[in-house]
Amino acid sequence: KDDEAPSQYSTPTTKPMTNGEPKPYQAEPISIPEHKESEEPEPEPEPEPEPEPLPPAPVPVPNAGTTKVTKSTQSYPDGRKVITTVTSTVLPNGDIEEMTEIDEIPAPTPAPAPEVMTQEKAAAAMVMKSHPGATAQTQ
Repeated sequence: KDDEAPSQYSTPTTKPMTNGEPKPYQAEPISIPEHKESEEPEPEPEPEPEPEPLPPAPVPVPNAGTTKVTKSTQSYPDGRKVITTVTSTVLPNGDIEEMTEIDEIPAPTPAPAPEVMTQEKAAAAMVMKSHPGATAQTQ
């Protein structure tokens, strides 16, 4: 709305010295609407409500280069979680490139550890956490 104010004032308040050439300024918002963003904002990054299958477009794609990241987390009764991250990038030719990453988080491990924890190691780790300074001893 701030953008609209100057364009509304500039047309009627034509100074006498620029009286000979107000026409190119008046024609600009009409003939080139994408130049003036205040006239008609183009829907670029906002997600379109209807899923549009993009045809191979010879025209430059308006939202080329935009990336959309969709994350979904699925929890299972046994406590594991699976996080699926889909990154969709709109390419200049109109194709959509999708990268899917699936992270599985196993449930029973209390601490993210590089090695697989045995029951006693897990118990020892719990002792270490709850009693700092205590040395965990496994038989």
